[in-house]
Amino acid sequence: MARQVNAIKFWLDDDHGKLPKLSPEIYRAIIDEAHRHNLKAFCHEFSLEDAKQLMRSNLDVLAHSVRDKEIDDDFVRLAIKHHTTMIPTLVGHSSVFTFATRPAFLDDRGVALLFSSQSINAAGGKETQEATAKNPNVSIVRREVAIAMKNVKIADDAGVQIALGTDTGPGTVFSGLADHVEMQMLVESGLTPMRALQIATINGARILGVDRDSGSISTGKRADFVVLNANPLIDIRNTRGIEAVWVSGQPIDRAALVTGTATPLSH
Repeated sequence: MARQVNAIKFWLDDDHGKLPKLSPEIYRAIIDEAHRHNLKAFCHEFSLEDAKQLMRSNLDVLAHSVRDKEIDDDFVRLAIKHHTTMIPTLVGHSSVFTFATRPAFLDDRGVALLFSSQSINAAGGKETQEATAKNPNVSIVRREVAIAMKNVKIADDAGVQIALGTDTGPGTVFSGLADHVEMQMLVESGLTPMRALQIATINGARILGVDRDSGSISTGKRADFVVLNANPLIDIRNTRGIEAVWVSGQPIDRAALVTGTATPLSH
């Protein structure tokens, strides 16, 4: 608690039978212990049946979308009853096959500001494409992501709360950029650009219990925001056209971030 933790996350997924699975007795104890310390419990799950059992055990957040089959009325009923949030993480799962060809987002102006040309060229290069072509999991994951995208639309239409996550970390899930690609994939799943923006901002703040200070622009909240040069409600990809960034009411010198000469923010 001294580290100001907001939540804990545990793993319940046998990776297509390759890993052992936590027993219900263990994961229920994890959830109960988290709640005893006033923490949210997140779980990495995969299947519809596991998701249902987790919600019956009072899990707070499903991370990520169900990917073995379409969610049903029972799933929706449980999610609403237990106020469970779903974090689809479409961009994280799709990273297995995204670089089968060079994705257009690698050429966005902001990408070159944040990442080295070496890492960009490696992700979009021939070697990565050849490795993707040889990956036996690509066809499996493509099917799973298609199911996950259907489930996002079903859940959103039914009133299940959704928040944004990316599983940033692997070399092809670029920090920061992945959030924008996730919003694009949410819209491709059938959600409106406005819903994608809400999922990326206020919903996440609510899950972590920081919505009094963050997640939306309002009097008394932290002045953290971006200024865009085009309307994202017309095209969600316009979130990547960033004109300026403000943190705690102070403008960020983005060029200085690239050169390593940025001055630390004062609070």
